Amino acid sequence: MCALADRSGLPEPARERRAGDSRRGRDHHRDPAGERHRGDRDQRHRPGHRAREPRPHLRSFLHDQAGRRGHRAGAVHQLRDREEARGPDPGGEHARRRRHLHGLGPAEPFEIALRDGEIVLLVDDEPRVLDSLEALLASDYQILRAQRADEAIEMLLTQPVALIISDQRMPGMSGTDLLARSRDVSPDTVRILLTGFTDADALMESINAANIYHFIPKPWDPKELLHTVRRGLERYRLTRERERLIGDLEAKNHDLQVAFARLSAAQDDLVREAALRAQLQRYVSPRLVDLAVANPRLLELPGDWREATVLFADIRGFTRLTENTPAPTIIRLLNDYFTEMIEVIFAHQGTVEQLIGDEIVALFGVPEGAEDAPMRAVSAAIDMVAAVQKLGTRWAKAGLPTFDIGVGISSGRVMAGTIGSAIRRELIVVGRAMIAAARIQRMTRLFDAHIIASEETFQQVCGLVKYRELGTPRLKGIKHRQALYEILGYREPVPLDPLVSRSDEEPSWSDRRS
Repeated sequence: MCALADRSGLPEPARERRAGDSRRGRDHHRDPAGERHRGDRDQRHRPGHRAREPRPHLRSFLHDQAGRRGHRAGAVHQLRDREEARGPDPGGEHARRRRHLHGLGPAEPFEIALRDGEIVLLVDDEPRVLDSLEALLASDYQILRAQRADEAIEMLLTQPVALIISDQRMPGMSGTDLLARSRDVSPDTVRILLTGFTDADALMESINAANIYHFIPKPWDPKELLHTVRRGLERYRLTRERERLIGDLEAKNHDLQVAFARLSAAQDDLVREAALRAQLQRYVSPRLVDLAVANPRLLELPGDWREATVLFADIRGFTRLTENTPAPTIIRLLNDYFTEMIEVIFAHQGTVEQLIGDEIVALFGVPEGAEDAPMRAVSAAIDMVAAVQKLGTRWAKAGLPTFDIGVGISSGRVMAGTIGSAIRRELIVVGRAMIAAARIQRMTRLFDAHIIASEETFQQVCGLVKYRELGTPRLKGIKHRQALYEILGYREPVPLDPLVSRSDEEPSWSDRRS
């Protein structure tokens, strides 16, 4: 009775709740009239009630099956259901919440990953582990999956994998062995190891042998895993950028080396040209110097026979002059003389073969070769005689002694070649024309002539000069006699009056001076 009294003493709402305790799960209540009836439970089964509306994408899932292996929703399904439950995410709000959830920084690393299309390779022999990893990383990276080590190696060979995550304990090959082989296949790929291995020393030895970037213990922390993957991909990008910069630097260095080689070659060419010019300008004309600089092989004469004209010039009475004149005066006279003579020879594109005491040996047609070599040699001889006469006038005014010269010219075949060593080479010319020119020059004293030319030379210039025939004297060392001609100067222009005529033969300059 006391218990009933106590129960009846409870407040009405409490009595109602206690009265319904024996029928849990049902929504019983009393109406104002005190009658008990069922609530909305019966109404939910009536047509048109909102509880009977179809709900899409719902899987049948019994409560007593939730904890059993094989009946739990996979990680991919959990992620999909969670995304669908959230609905549309305008403005990137979902991405911002995801970064905030995992404790990540700004969106740049993931945006870069999406833009670059970086590939992450997941290797594990358990599909559920691959599902979990893919669910965690698939929204930000391109994912490849492999359940065997050989399959992973094949993907590394065919795909530009930026990062690989491998389990340690797998049949056939351990994770460290797989990652060690991946170094040979794809050395730039960042390697991460998943392991539940407890022997720290053996684990570190394996990690060092495979050059693993990081290892993550099982079970992993999603936040730590995402952070490690992000840092690993940053390392991958930096490595690729470093390789690109190194490649660009090597290309620039190669270009600089090529440019430096070209500059060095140009400098060597300039030095060689300057040395060659300095050497040649003492012997040959400026035009021949230009030809030799443009074609250095021009001076490397192999020693062949060619047509050329040889000029010998000698100072008359030079021995008596040296005996009666002080040495400084002789040096001064010779310097003035050789300066003028060489300038004249160069002006007519001749080559000074050698200077022997007071004697000058000049060549025309060697080494460049030319059909007008006899005319250039004769013109040079005429100008040389005129230049010596001007020098004599100047020397006489200065109270210095004067002298005269004799020139012998001969044309024919000569053998020209360069001889010597790598340090010093010299042009040498031998042949009948060389001997004849020297002998003809000595005849100038006998005939008191300034210029005497051989018959071969005269035949090619006879229509352009005034001359005097000297006969056919015998020349020492020359077997056959030949006619000699004194060159008196250039032929004067033909007068306009046809009745006026002049003889080609003129008295010599010595006769006119007398």
